[in-house]
Amino acid sequence: MDNKNNFSFSINDKKKIILISLTLGIIFRYFFLHNYLGISIPIFIGITIISIHFIFPKFYINLKNNLDHLIFSIPIITLSLTFAIYNNIYLKFYNIIILIFLIYSYFLFIKNKTNKLNIEFFIDLGEKFLESIFLGFIYIFPLLKDILENKDKQKKKLSSTKKQIFAGLLISIPILLILISLLTSADSIFLYYTQEFFNMFSTININFPSETLFVIIIFAILILGFILALDVKENSNDNTLDELQKLKGSEIKIPSITISTILICINIIYLIFTIVQFSYLYAGNTNLPNNMNFSEYARRGFFELVFLTIINQLILFISMKYSDKSNKKINTLLNFLYSILILLTFNMLFSAAYKMNLYQNAYGFTRLRIGVFAFIILFALILSINFIAIWKRNIPVVKLIIISIFLVYIPFNYINVDKIIAQNNIEVYKKTNIIDINYLKKLSIDSHLELYKLTKIKNSSINNSMKVHLQVQKKKLEKKYDNWFEFNYYKSKLMKLNI
Repeated sequence: MDNKNNFSFSINDKKKIILISLTLGIIFRYFFLHNYLGISIPIFIGITIISIHFIFPKFYINLKNNLDHLIFSIPIITLSLTFAIYNNIYLKFYNIIILIFLIYSYFLFIKNKTNKLNIEFFIDLGEKFLESIFLGFIYIFPLLKDILENKDKQKKKLSSTKKQIFAGLLISIPILLILISLLTSADSIFLYYTQEFFNMFSTININFPSETLFVIIIFAILILGFILALDVKENSNDNTLDELQKLKGSEIKIPSITISTILICINIIYLIFTIVQFSYLYAGNTNLPNNMNFSEYARRGFFELVFLTIINQLILFISMKYSDKSNKKINTLLNFLYSILILLTFNMLFSAAYKMNLYQNAYGFTRLRIGVFAFIILFALILSINFIAIWKRNIPVVKLIIISIFLVYIPFNYINVDKIIAQNNIEVYKKTNIIDINYLKKLSIDSHLELYKLTKIKNSSINNSMKVHLQVQKKKLEKKYDNWFEFNYYKSKLMKLNI
């Protein structure tokens, strides 16, 4: 689908669309992220409808000429107002789905004054809805590029290198905001220094809730797709799904200078984060700002760090696959930047493992926490393969990654996770006198040899509770476990226990 042939937007229209999409994304986040649905629903729907009418003035003319739109607009108004009055959770859920359908139907209906409510209308509605999901993601960068190129023409054109650097900086802004939001969630010291840095320029206390940018960006792109779907020319021979196939089959090349600029920006942020980690976490520096507690500081943020390693892996994959490799000098620079990113990502993995270890020493093991350790080991192997692949491009990367997955996953099945959890939690109990008996009871029979030790401790409450649990489990087995071909090692061990 050709952007220029299939849309009738001028440069000013494109600016309005980007601005309105972003504004609606911000309002959506402000109204709905972790907030109750109330009068915000009719207000947001009203703002959305007015904004789209502002982009498509001809829709207003169609409204006046065809009052049949009331079949959609009246239900939109009445159903949206119910959120400001009533609180039936099931009706609210269904009403949100219905309102999305009605709003889409409303705009599609008034798009053309000759529209009629027939089967073709609803087929078109389904196609447009599917298109709108993908269009925003496909055309966000082409639209931004058109706007920037228009500015370049007005400024008598920047050099090719400067344009690529500027594009890299522009793309880096949302990426860095997302990464910083995750880093500040992962490390309270990094959050403290980030706030202090921004406080030098403003009295506003800066905070980076990690969900905010995701919500704003994703919803803004979805709104963008919704608007674009309303303007796709009817005589277009292609559709969005065809476009996706074309994109899949075509060879996309991103200028290496643009990628270099993005990687430099990311590596600078990660380097600062790593310095903070070495200064406080690994060094065990208890002289923390704002009277922070070191144990709490050390035990928070491992899931954010693991998520960051996944993002870094995606950045590496996209950069290495789609970068323009024609310039050997820039390609060598990219290899160094890839290597630095991998080394800094190794620090994140180690930091996540270090924090998880501190957490488990205090609170015991769970399946999720052990799973995180296995995931960290796997990602360390994958990063090592990527590091080698940077400098030796002919190695079978996919094959080695598949082997790595099996090397981690198969042993994970054999280490007896539930036994390790029970064993560790009993050790934590001996040190802290704290144990989650209800969680231990949820573990499989594989853990019961370890749990049997709790029937020997002095605490009568824990002793009796675990004894009853094991007796119940044993009785269940005695009723069902009576054929030789049902043999299982840990089941047979439990059957032999004298409880």
